[in-house]
Amino acid sequence: MVTIGLALQRRMLDSASRHLGPTAGGFVRDVCVRQLNTPFEGIEYHQLTALLKAIQADAGPLLGQSASDALAADVIQLLTDVDAGIPGRVIGNVSRVMGPSADPFLRAVCGKLNIELDIIDRTTLPMIADAARVDALPLLGEEAARAVQTAVARSANSRPAVMAAQIVAAARRHAGPAGETFVRELCRTRFACDLDQIEPDGLEPLAHAIRTEGAAVIGTAGAIAFVRAIAGAPTSPDDGVRAKVVEIARQYVGPAAEEFLRRGCRKQGMPWEGVDYEHMMWLAEVVRAESAPLIGKQSADDFARAVRGLLVGGK
Repeated sequence: MVTIGLALQRRMLDSASRHLGPTAGGFVRDVCVRQLNTPFEGIEYHQLTALLKAIQADAGPLLGQSASDALAADVIQLLTDVDAGIPGRVIGNVSRVMGPSADPFLRAVCGKLNIELDIIDRTTLPMIADAARVDALPLLGEEAARAVQTAVARSANSRPAVMAAQIVAAARRHAGPAGETFVRELCRTRFACDLDQIEPDGLEPLAHAIRTEGAAVIGTAGAIAFVRAIAGAPTSPDDGVRAKVVEIARQYVGPAAEEFLRRGCRKQGMPWEGVDYEHMMWLAEVVRAESAPLIGKQSADDFARAVRGLLVGGK
């Protein structure tokens, strides 16, 4: 039997990372050892079906939980980052009412409360908003003072323009396209809004929902997408080399050359469509053994030598 080639290994790991997240390579390797008792680099073509079934079965409870936990952690970190931007948003919102005087005005208000403007957070905003209205009243009048109060208060839940995009990027980073689909659907079903409408106050509940509901959905959806993506992975995209081998084979075994090659590969447990340059040394020995009874040892040796020659002049 034939071990899968390096090119196929790379295609499988790239696809796993794309659909199951950045830790998927280690997950696939672990499944090979745990379920098939074979290291990934030692997997043979005839084991691929069993490997795909094992990956699909294990992805939900194992990889899905890891991906959902990592995504939830990123959402919580995003909330921290959003909160860190509150001082700037407060100044920006109040400046729409007071212009350039917003910064010194707010620093004076915070100073009276023994609070530093640069480190205020959502817990102190209601108190600052009330104090800002009181201090603005004699300067700006009732209507503008209330506008200042509202500007300060709403800064707690002002949604940064890039927040939704950051959530999408995290979902794709940890779980591939299935991660984004899951998060968008979760917002619609659990929070009755689109992801683009989620507010900072909704980030913590969103993270909790991701952590509790994400494992099965992310893992299963990602595994299905992965299995579909690599169903054709054993087919090498380098079909030019196979055409060259067929051309050589016709010189030695005639019009049935391609069927001869397919049968020889199949006997060794490898699909003909998976053959590429890295298999030429192996294939040369296959055609030598298979053709010798038909065309004799000398011609079989010449046939094998011609196939090996593709490694020198074929690319």
